[in-house]
Amino acid sequence: RRQGGPDEAGGAGDRDARHQTKTLGLGEPFMSLRQLALECIAQFWHVVEETLMSSALTQGILVTVRTEYIPERSSISTRQYAFAYTVNIANQGTVTTQLKSRHWIISDAHGAVQEVRGEGVVGAQPVLRPGEEFEYTSWCVIATPAGTMRGSYQMVTSDGDRFDAEIAPFRLNPPQLLN
Repeated sequence: RRQGGPDEAGGAGDRDARHQTKTLGLGEPFMSLRQLALECIAQFWHVVEETLMSSALTQGILVTVRTEYIPERSSISTRQYAFAYTVNIANQGTVTTQLKSRHWIISDAHGAVQEVRGEGVVGAQPVLRPGEEFEYTSWCVIATPAGTMRGSYQMVTSDGDRFDAEIAPFRLNPPQLLN
């Protein structure tokens, strides 16, 4: 989810987003400083989106995660930083698969690690037929303003095969730390 993109931060609208070229005395084209600044901002937000998202494909199961800082559940004075994460699990394979359990590894900036294991996710053990997906949102608290999460879902196919679907690492960062 993109927060505070170029339109919100700088007030630049579509009329300023077109490429403008000018020529120096030697005839070579160059972008206006305003256009260069807009393109730099757009590239920055692309990087921000990438750092707050992750995707991994394991045996046809695509796991995509988006994160967001939750200021109303955080307290700097008590060193509690809360983050929501929304997970989309899509079966892009050819076999029906069920999520049985989860394993999360949550690390803060000081290297403290929390491991979370449990049955299913948000009280469910979804069964995903080919082409189906399941999405849920949960949250965690760490003791530093930045951290990372990664993990896996333990899956079982309708054929009885078991495998771990990877949850690729992603960052936990309040927006001000992304500047």
